[in-house]
Order: sequence, then C-alpha cells, then structure tokens
Amino acid sequence: MPKVLASVLMMSLGTSALAAAPRPMGDLAKTMTDETAECIVKDDPKLIESWFGTLPGSSEERRIVSRRETRFSRCFRTNFAQMRGWAPEYDYPSLRVGILRFLLESRIVDVPEKQPAGLSRPMWFANAANDAAASASIIANDLGFCLAKANWPTARTVIVSPQGSKAEAAALRKLVPLIGGCIPPGAKLRMDLPRVRAILEETAYHAVGGVTAATLASASYPIRSPR
Repeated sequence: MPKVLASVLMMSLGTSALAAAPRPMGDLAKTMTDETAECIVKDDPKLIESWFGTLPGSSEERRIVSRRETRFSRCFRTNFAQMRGWAPEYDYPSLRVGILRFLLESRIVDVPEKQPAGLSRPMWFANAANDAAASASIIANDLGFCLAKANWPTARTVIVSPQGSKAEAAALRKLVPLIGGCIPPGAKLRMDLPRVRAILEETAYHAVGGVTAATLASASYPIRSPR
C-alpha cells in the first residue's frame, strides 16, 4: 500500500480505532425516541412536573434535572461497563423537546381545538428576571404565546401535525409573517422552523395547565419502556 494512502487511512480511522478507550465525557439525547421519553416519564413523574415548571435553559431547570439525571441511564440503555472513565452528558434541550413531544403526541397532554384560556397567562413561570440563562427563553415564551393568541387554529395545526409533513409546513408559513410583531424591538432569538414548532409545543403545554405527577403516574402509555 502506498505510504500516502496508508497515512490517509490512519488519519481517517484514528478516532474509531481509539473509540474503546476511556473518555472524559459522553453525549446522549441529541435525539430522543418515544420509547426513551416514555421510560423517563414513567420512571420519575415528579421530575417531569417540576422540570416543566421551569423555563428551558434556566438555572432552575439545570438545578432540578442535574440532581436526577443519573436515573436516565436505564432509559438510554447505557451500558455501565462502558461508562468507566467517562460520564454521560445529557442534552437538556433535546431531552425536553423529546419528552414534551411524547406527552403531546400520546395525548397525555391534550391540545384542544378551542383556544385555551391559559393563553391569557403568558407569565406561567416563577420570576426569572435575574437569571441571565433564561433571557432567551423568556423571549421565546412570549413569542409562542403571541403567535398562539394571534392564530390558535394554525398554531395548533403545527403542534398536532407530523413533523416534516405538508400540513406542518403550510401552517408554519402562515405564522412566519407574524413573528416580527411578536418579538420586542432589539431582542435577539436564534430560530428556525423546527425551533418555532418546539416553542409552540411549550406554549400549548403551559396554556392547558401542564400535567401533574399523579396524572403521569396513572396514564396509559402506548409504548413499552426499555427493560
């Protein structure tokens, strides 16, 4: 084999060849399956109730979830024998979106056709004005409530439509022109269409009053959890 080609192959295979070695951190929950989300919900309903009572990205969210995240490993089917020398790192935003989407799609949290009264109460969260980590979430929260109040039927269509569907895309196109009027002048919010959907899902959850641990504990789940 020519030396140049051998060098290229060694460079390209270097990472995989060392993959079995201990590493300082792992990365989980970039994507979530319904099965994993269900497992987390069933395993700790009280966590879900308290977690979703915080703003995404807030210091309070991190404080609550970080104390309980050691229980996630079973749901992600983490092999403890492979965890020596590294610790799993959980992507809280992806976890939150995946769990919330599971609650909505399984109708444990129902999204009514009639505009929910809770849309008149956008300040559902505790005072987070002094939490710099929550500043973007406050803007996103206000955006979601503003869009949903302006056109609830279309916002609801985004939430209940399959991801990537034509119905979802058409509904999002109707809402995009309204976004500018729902964000305060000078405010900055990183956003794409999947992010708009996630914001609306959060809005719907809080507009209908969320869900209690008791409701989660007694719900009939459509998917079997990992064993």
